[in-house]
Amino acid sequence: MSARNYLFVLFCLLFFKNFAFAQVTVSAELDSTQMLIGDQMKLHLLVNHAAGVTVEKPDFSVLEKSKLELLNVTEWDTLKKGVETVLQKDVTFTAWDSGYVWIPKIPVPYQQNGQTAVTSTEEVPISVLTPALDTTLAPIKPIIKEPVKFEDFIPYLAGLIFLVVLSLGIYYFFIRKKRQLAPPPPEIKLPAHEIALDKLEALDKAKLWQQGKIKQYQSELTFILREYLENRFGIQALESTTDEILAQIKNVEAEAVLKTQLKELLQLADLVKFAKAKPAVEVHDRMMKYVEEFVRSTKKIEVLTEEVQEENV
Repeated sequence: MSARNYLFVLFCLLFFKNFAFAQVTVSAELDSTQMLIGDQMKLHLLVNHAAGVTVEKPDFSVLEKSKLELLNVTEWDTLKKGVETVLQKDVTFTAWDSGYVWIPKIPVPYQQNGQTAVTSTEEVPISVLTPALDTTLAPIKPIIKEPVKFEDFIPYLAGLIFLVVLSLGIYYFFIRKKRQLAPPPPEIKLPAHEIALDKLEALDKAKLWQQGKIKQYQSELTFILREYLENRFGIQALESTTDEILAQIKNVEAEAVLKTQLKELLQLADLVKFAKAKPAVEVHDRMMKYVEEFVRSTKKIEVLTEEVQEENV
């Protein structure tokens, strides 16, 4: 075989090999080319392929490296099946920086004839806008005099009641003979972990997220966690932001995985409360388990002294 014929055969083999892999095409489509900062947007990933092709999981790590935050990814949905198969996967994301953003190319690996190849989508532009401020001023309204109501006399009645109570107090403590009252029993305060576990059980029975009350569920769940952190470790968690709590948790003796789970929970709750995010169904039970696991793992174990143990015996 001459060198010319050999090169021709080699060219044909390479051509048909590349042609076999060229039967897979991917594209990315957006619901809109514009979105407000903090809103959610869906990207529809479409794959067309011939028979004998197996499409694998796309690499969405490229989105996390951009100015976008990945919120949810659906499973493959078969839109058409036959000589040519059409698959669709929906990707929900949000953006926290305004401006013009390019959604990067998303690699989609696939297998054909025992070999693996990768194809990618084209870059898709999207404009992230900030809400417009309403600068319209309402006209100044005239002062309206309200009629006299019973509520206007409440301060005077309160003063009168105060004087009566003060007079009775002086009479009771200085004129009447003081009575020797037995001291009240000491207040029994439950441990922090018992309070938290009881509230978690009540929240689980309330079935809030199952009724669509996702924001209320996440708020109560994070409140239970913040209250436990304050009661157990003395962390000012009820009035602190998520970043301030995470900074204080670093000094708490707990496994790193538990701290990572709390970070995920607090950041998810912020998205639900402030960005109106809608987590997947399985996320709610997982967040409840995170808090319960953290409470059980960090609960304070009371050790009785020998004197108290002898009294109990």
